[in-house]
Amino acid sequence: MAILYLVRHGQASFGAANYDQLSPLGVVQAGHVGRWLAQVVTSADRLVAGSLVRHQDTANAAIEAWRAAHPSVSLPSLDTDPRLNEYDHVDFLEVAQRELDPASFKLDPSLSRAEFHRMFEIAFARWMDPDHAHQYREPFSEFQSRVLHGLEDLMQGDLPTTVAFSSGGSIATIVQAIMGLDRTRMMAVNTLMANAAVTKLVFSGKRRSVAFLNNYGFLEALDPALVSFR
Repeated sequence: MAILYLVRHGQASFGAANYDQLSPLGVVQAGHVGRWLAQVVTSADRLVAGSLVRHQDTANAAIEAWRAAHPSVSLPSLDTDPRLNEYDHVDFLEVAQRELDPASFKLDPSLSRAEFHRMFEIAFARWMDPDHAHQYREPFSEFQSRVLHGLEDLMQGDLPTTVAFSSGGSIATIVQAIMGLDRTRMMAVNTLMANAAVTKLVFSGKRRSVAFLNNYGFLEALDPALVSFR
């Protein structure tokens, strides 16, 4: 059986003009996941990251910490696969703002995190509805197909251990496909995906299983303040 570890990126810059960069906490989280990889995974035969800045920076910080914690380890160079990239949340929020009744959906800078999360879930559910697919730059079905094609390539060949750095929505989509989850449950998995959390898949040919999902216990054990979800 081969193993694929899926690592969600560290905390990005929520609320900033450029979301696609790690926050100071995200940089710290990336270092901790690298030290966890050094201790638990030890080595890897392939390293892959999405092309987004938060993927690349998480991967590079984790790899640096991994090598520092395990100086004798020989790690491969980092490959980039944009099929691991996240959905375009800006697009589906803008579509919802345009198409939905302002009485039920309105984005405003004064929204609390809880209020924004509720708006996000409304927009996310609408994006997943195939009846509205034509309104989005990348409809859910195309996002799903892209990510799963990337997964198939990650699971080709005879490499025993692969570590891939991606995003919560992409990882939730992979879990959805392997576990046969409906869209509501997929959305729930996405919502609860912690920054720098690790999901472990085991596979052989067409046999795929989720060994564990959304493991962030190594952060929580160090300091609960290290845990974030946005």
